[in-house]
Amino acid sequence: MIPKTSYICKIDSRILVYILLTVPFIEPQLFKTGGFEMFDRFFLVMKLVASCVLFIDYCFQFNLKFSKYVVFMTLAQTATFIGTVLNDGSVTRFMGPALISISMLMLAELVNRVNLKSYLLGIQYYLEILLGLHYLTFIPRVLRIPPFANTTNTILGIENRWIYVLLPLTILVFLNSYIMHRRFTIHAYIISFLSFFSIVYAWSAGAMVAFMAFFAMLLFIPKINKRILNARIVLLLFSVLNYLLVSEILLDSISFIIRDYLKKDITLSGRVYLWRTVFKLLQINPLFGYGVHSSESDMRMFFLSSHGVNGTAVNHPHNHLMNVAFHGGWLALLFFLIIIVFVAFTIDRIKDRKLYAIFFAGMTAVFTAALVDTLDYSMFYLLISLPFLFFKRKAKWNTGVFHIYIRY
Repeated sequence: MIPKTSYICKIDSRILVYILLTVPFIEPQLFKTGGFEMFDRFFLVMKLVASCVLFIDYCFQFNLKFSKYVVFMTLAQTATFIGTVLNDGSVTRFMGPALISISMLMLAELVNRVNLKSYLLGIQYYLEILLGLHYLTFIPRVLRIPPFANTTNTILGIENRWIYVLLPLTILVFLNSYIMHRRFTIHAYIISFLSFFSIVYAWSAGAMVAFMAFFAMLLFIPKINKRILNARIVLLLFSVLNYLLVSEILLDSISFIIRDYLKKDITLSGRVYLWRTVFKLLQINPLFGYGVHSSESDMRMFFLSSHGVNGTAVNHPHNHLMNVAFHGGWLALLFFLIIIVFVAFTIDRIKDRKLYAIFFAGMTAVFTAALVDTLDYSMFYLLISLPFLFFKRKAKWNTGVFHIYIRY
């Protein structure tokens, strides 16, 4: 019998371990963009340790039987590794995204064998802590309180990095609220509003559009027949849209939206020059791409290739599909797209309309963000695993869940 005065938060010990193993992969981006090299290196070491533990556990739990997600992601990263070696690139920088992508897919399958519901709730709580810390550094910046008055950073890094935590948190908070309460709670709306508000205040255009796409689809999709609009159709539309955008065919047609509504220049802050450079490099080495080089090398290469255009001194091409092809060629992109096709087909097999709407909206938001940014962060790979795990009948929900007892 639980004493009336007790407060207990109980969680399965294995799920707690998996949550702790996830934390190094969700590094506050301030450590990367604010010059905190010691903390950044610490997280890198922890990622290596966590990846080794997850790999060993995965091999043991699944008897060396790798899922199709893990296999194709490994093939994509193998192509990227070959491109890196062939182009005398940086194996050290290659290791980070490669470990994150494969480890997070393995992690998702591992937690599914124990209790996925409990794990997702724990990750939501951790992301909410980061959201709170974000506002503790965001509000002084808005009020121009030293030493935050003249910085472009919060705990989540520079403005276009905030989406790495805020969009996954918004998707998870709606997903968890529906799983636990069969409805969207006020808590979910508050968290999503706080996330969206900071994005709007910073006027991070790509992130804003991604958030608006999520909210629109969340409300719109439950009312639409799957035969008219489904995840496979959206995947096809986004693939076409992505090509039309990076090849500059579409830019003239949407220039008024870019200038008048998003308040950006027609080059999308120099992104057009980045895409031109990647296309040129892929003509030279189409199969394995340019490989992964040091951040300094990529920044110099993009800046010089654009003849010094503002906004091009960056270490990635600001488009996820282009980034995959840039580092690993058309071969890596092919393997990656196979995974995305699996995701879309799996989402369409989900019969619960609200659950389907959440995954559909999440997919749409992520695809939208991927048009103008690189999504090589851990939560992206966790999110693309979830539809497959939710569809599997052996997903476990009812054991090891958080049990909270409060005196009343």
